[in-house]
Amino acid sequence: MKLVRHPDFDPANPPKAFDLPPNPYWWDDIKGYEPAKEAKLRSVDMLILQGEQDFQVPKESLLGWKEVYKGRTNVDFRTYPGLTHLFTKGSLDKGIQNYLNADNVDKQVIDDIANWILN
Repeated sequence: MKLVRHPDFDPANPPKAFDLPPNPYWWDDIKGYEPAKEAKLRSVDMLILQGEQDFQVPKESLLGWKEVYKGRTNVDFRTYPGLTHLFTKGSLDKGIQNYLNADNVDKQVIDDIANWILN
């Protein structure tokens, strides 16, 4: 992020040391984005899901979101043991290798989203 936040950062010509996916334009676009600040501006119902085997967004991040929404009764949190960032089966130790296996989103996640929408 130091590279992205540098005043001379140019997504069309990023430094050689820059290797974050998906691409430098995406990172340039979100470099000033403050998710917690934005979230506090929203009062709509929310369902926040976390795969416990997500190597991209660690379980600890969920604690931060719980703090942001502390006291809100219209925010539901769900975690899924054994599921990755994509809500497919995987494990932390396999990292990005989890994504090389074709799989469907776990049925429990789909059911939870559908039930949350319907209720």
